[in-house]
Amino acid sequence: PQSYYEKPFPERMFRYYMMISLRHRKPVLPIAVFSYEEKTETPDTYTFAFHNIEILRFHYLSIHLMKQNWRNYIRSNNPVAAALL
Repeated sequence: PQSYYEKPFPERMFRYYMMISLRHRKPVLPIAVFSYEEKTETPDTYTFAFHNIEILRFHYLSIHLMKQNWRNYIRSNNPVAAALL
Protein backbone atom coordinates (compact mmCIF):
# COMPACT_ATOMS: atom_id res chain seq x y z
CA PRO A 1 0.00 0.00 0.00
CA GLN A 2 0.94 3.62 -0.47
CA SER A 3 1.43 4.89 3.09
CA TYR A 4 1.94 8.61 2.41
CA TYR A 5 0.78 11.27 -0.05
CA GLU A 6 3.02 11.67 -3.07
CA LYS A 7 2.26 14.11 -5.87
CA PRO A 8 3.89 12.09 -8.72
CA PHE A 9 2.02 8.91 -7.68
CA PRO A 10 -0.40 8.85 -10.68
CA GLU A 11 2.51 8.90 -13.14
CA ARG A 12 4.22 6.10 -11.21
CA MET A 13 1.01 4.05 -11.36
CA PHE A 14 0.95 4.50 -15.14
CA ARG A 15 4.60 3.47 -15.46
CA TYR A 16 4.07 0.33 -13.34
CA TYR A 17 0.98 -0.52 -15.36
CA MET A 18 2.87 -0.21 -18.65
CA MET A 19 5.86 -2.24 -17.44
CA ILE A 20 3.65 -5.08 -16.20
CA SER A 21 1.51 -5.01 -19.36
CA LEU A 22 4.51 -5.07 -21.68
CA ARG A 23 6.30 -7.77 -19.74
CA HIS A 24 3.41 -10.20 -19.31
CA ARG A 25 1.15 -9.33 -22.25
CA LYS A 26 -1.94 -9.97 -20.12
CA PRO A 27 -4.82 -7.72 -19.05
CA VAL A 28 -3.99 -5.73 -15.92
CA LEU A 29 -6.45 -4.10 -13.53
CA PRO A 30 -4.60 -1.16 -11.94
CA ILE A 31 -5.53 -0.73 -8.28
CA ALA A 32 -3.90 1.63 -5.77
CA VAL A 33 -4.29 0.85 -2.07
CA PHE A 34 -3.78 3.84 0.22
CA SER A 35 -3.18 3.34 3.94
CA TYR A 36 -2.75 6.97 5.00
CA GLU A 37 -5.41 9.32 6.28
CA GLU A 38 -6.53 11.38 3.33
CA LYS A 39 -5.92 15.09 3.84
CA THR A 40 -5.99 16.06 0.17
CA GLU A 41 -7.91 14.67 -2.77
CA THR A 42 -5.98 11.71 -4.11
CA PRO A 43 -6.17 11.58 -7.90
CA ASP A 44 -7.14 8.36 -9.66
CA THR A 45 -6.07 9.55 -13.10
CA TYR A 46 -2.79 10.28 -14.86
CA THR A 47 -3.02 12.72 -17.76
CA PHE A 48 -0.27 13.54 -20.23
CA ALA A 49 -0.60 16.57 -22.51
CA PHE A 50 1.68 18.08 -25.13
CA HIS A 51 1.12 21.60 -26.50
CA ASN A 52 -2.31 21.73 -24.85
CA ILE A 53 -3.36 18.47 -26.55
CA GLU A 54 -4.33 15.65 -24.24
CA ILE A 55 -2.36 12.64 -25.45
CA LEU A 56 -3.13 10.16 -22.69
CA ARG A 57 -5.64 9.67 -19.87
CA PHE A 58 -5.00 6.67 -17.60
CA HIS A 59 -7.43 5.69 -14.83
CA TYR A 60 -6.88 3.34 -11.90
CA LEU A 61 -9.02 2.16 -9.00
CA SER A 62 -8.29 3.66 -5.59
CA ILE A 63 -8.96 1.93 -2.28
CA HIS A 64 -8.53 4.05 0.84
CA LEU A 65 -8.17 1.69 3.80
CA MET A 66 -8.97 4.45 6.31
CA LYS A 67 -12.39 4.89 4.67
CA GLN A 68 -13.28 1.19 4.96
CA ASN A 69 -15.24 -0.17 7.89
CA TRP A 70 -13.23 -3.07 9.36
CA ARG A 71 -16.44 -4.68 10.63
CA ASN A 72 -17.33 -5.52 7.03
CA TYR A 73 -14.22 -7.72 6.76
CA ILE A 74 -13.75 -9.26 10.23
CA ARG A 75 -15.53 -12.55 9.39
CA SER A 76 -14.20 -12.89 5.85
CA ASN A 77 -12.24 -15.98 4.80
CA ASN A 78 -10.51 -13.93 2.13
CA PRO A 79 -6.83 -13.45 3.11
CA VAL A 80 -6.80 -10.05 1.40
CA ALA A 81 -9.40 -8.89 3.93
CA ALA A 82 -6.74 -9.23 6.64
CA ALA A 83 -4.97 -6.25 5.07
CA LEU A 84 -8.06 -4.15 5.67
CA LEU A 85 -7.97 -4.89 9.38
